Amino acid sequence: MSTAGSVLFILCGAVALISALLTITVRSPIRAAFSLLAHIVALAGLFLTLHAHLLAVLQLIVYAGAGVVLFVFVIMMIGPMPPPGGEPTVTFAKIFSAAMVALVTVTVVLFVIDFAPDYIPISQCQPGASPECDQY
Repeated sequence: MSTAGSVLFILCGAVALISALLTITVRSPIRAAFSLLAHIVALAGLFLTLHAHLLAVLQLIVYAGAGVVLFVFVIMMIGPMPPPGGEPTVTFAKIFSAAMVALVTVTVVLFVIDFAPDYIPISQCQPGASPECDQY
């Protein structure tokens, strides 16, 4: 992948992560729907950087074109304003769920860091040498 492709991949990945977090954390349903739209567009950008053009187009047509429009339509029908509430409170359930998410994230990261598959250069592959070489 070229340098520009790597930069675009990292940018789309960062936008996807941020917009996914905004989708589940913002209080306004309209802002959540637009964060979901930004997430879907960022995923389509990730598909494009991976040369999966059909998946990128289907992502935009099916999810952005139909799904988000349906969500916005339903939000407008039931009313876009969240119910009035007081100050957000920190409860034991919120602290426990945040701790569990952090624990699972650290576990997955530690597992992925240790995973390093064997790398065999194509120039060293001979027919019948190994299953990795046979696929070339």
